Amino acid sequence: MTTDELMKPVDVPTKTTNEQTKILIIGMGNIGRRHFQAICNLDIDYSVVCYDIFQGSLDAIAPFCSDNGLSPRGLQVIGDFQQALGTINPNTIVVVATTAKGRADILCEVIARRPKAVISEKPVSQTPAELDRVNAAALEHAVPVYVNFICHTYGDYQIIFKEI
Repeated sequence: MTTDELMKPVDVPTKTTNEQTKILIIGMGNIGRRHFQAICNLDIDYSVVCYDIFQGSLDAIAPFCSDNGLSPRGLQVIGDFQQALGTINPNTIVVVATTAKGRADILCEVIARRPKAVISEKPVSQTPAELDRVNAAALEHAVPVYVNFICHTYGDYQIIFKEI
């Protein structure tokens, strides 16, 4: 599989399909909770698994749901990394919203499970060698990896990019 093929958009089942999308969020800090909030507003058949190394982040999910009027479907809250990895199947979309340090290792472990796709927060890695490992794993296992970097869509950033 080529790099271009890995950059194709992920087909997310619509409401009319019988296939449920499983979404695993690794890292339930501020950004992970925003991904969670967006997922809860999807109009598709999904289940969501939330993992974090910090119990406090997991304990914050229920109040976050209450404060934001969220009713997640099929919610599992998991505090064990291996158990979270064990939930991955070929129809799982994995969001990696951890701190940057160690993110490349997490991404490689996730990719090896061959999920449908991976969405990573930026930066993907802290060194070029780590990025090479992530890219190699994605190519080897034919798993598309997307980097969540939305600033390029903001008007101010578009002006800056034009000037550069």
